[in-house]
Amino acid sequence: MLTIAICEDNDRERQHLQSLLERYLNNLACEARIVAYTHGEQLVANFQRGEVSILLLDVLMGDDMNGIEVARVIKERDPDLPLVFVTSSTDYAVDSYEVRALHYLVKPVTEASLADALDRCKGAIDASRRRIDVVSDRETISLLQSDVFCIEAFGNKTVLHTCASSFTTYVPLTKLIESLGPSFLRCHRSYIVNMDHVARVEGKEFLVKNGARVPIRTNGRAQVVEDYHRYVAARLRAQAGH
Repeated sequence: MLTIAICEDNDRERQHLQSLLERYLNNLACEARIVAYTHGEQLVANFQRGEVSILLLDVLMGDDMNGIEVARVIKERDPDLPLVFVTSSTDYAVDSYEVRALHYLVKPVTEASLADALDRCKGAIDASRRRIDVVSDRETISLLQSDVFCIEAFGNKTVLHTCASSFTTYVPLTKLIESLGPSFLRCHRSYIVNMDHVARVEGKEFLVKNGARVPIRTNGRAQVVEDYHRYVAARLRAQAGH
């Protein structure tokens, strides 16, 4: 069952969002519950990882913490939580990318715009559950694709790196990438990088958010960097609702 949380300090706006949500869920015959918060501090105090499926968060609240600050705390606890900002201004669109917001709804929120945002969130939930199965040390290992920040090949071995561990298999990169999602980019003859984990491009390398570095091929570097920037731009447009 989905749990959708709303954090909005304006009573009328919060009730409007809840009404639209109920209509959306009824149309889909989707089993879900809606939890409403009036202040960011209240949300932070009550938030536990895994208890919320989707979060709708107002950016400009009259609290000590604005929506961006609340989002930073929430994302530290649950990095994969689908987050949608709701606001009367698009001034925070770039900040929303920092906390990996999935969408950016501008008030007044319409039924169609909310449905689009929720459809994206459901797609992200499905993607976050997408797995890759490989044989490692004679055992079949099932990894969440979202946990893999890069894949490295050397000799006849291939290593899938996650923040927690690494797993060695003998499936070649060309075969593995066929089953990976759109966030994975073949950036080098011996490397695939998960662009969702990239912090920035530094010269001939991708700097990953955990501090690791993934090389970019010399021949064709410009195309690799362009593909990465195109992916980032597409995410920013999605967040802004375009």
